[in-house]
Amino acid sequence: MTGRGQEIVELMERRRINITFVQETKWKECKAREIGNGFKLFYNGSNGKREIVNIMSAYAPQMGCDEEEKTQFWEDLEEDLREIPESERLWIGGDFNGHCGSNNRGKEDTIGI
Repeated sequence: MTGRGQEIVELMERRRINITFVQETKWKECKAREIGNGFKLFYNGSNGKREIVNIMSAYAPQMGCDEEEKTQFWEDLEEDLREIPESERLWIGGDFNGHCGSNNRGKEDTIGI
């Protein structure tokens, strides 16, 4: 990508930014494309209609935390997610501290699979 996309890449590299949000681009459709140097641009435009996008970031309790804290995290997250109407978009990212592998058996409720 050239032009504005390259300007975004250069700014992000210079300021050591990993994630940025660009508003009011007036781009149509919902797409993703590489904009250079390992950066990817995701955009979601519409035909003049407004669209609500909820963005959540979560950091789950680590493995050493007690079970009550882990359970409370998942209950709180589920409650927050239920408040978002199905008509709105949701982007969620985070560190859910899930563990994969054979030694995860029996812990699926608290650390994920």
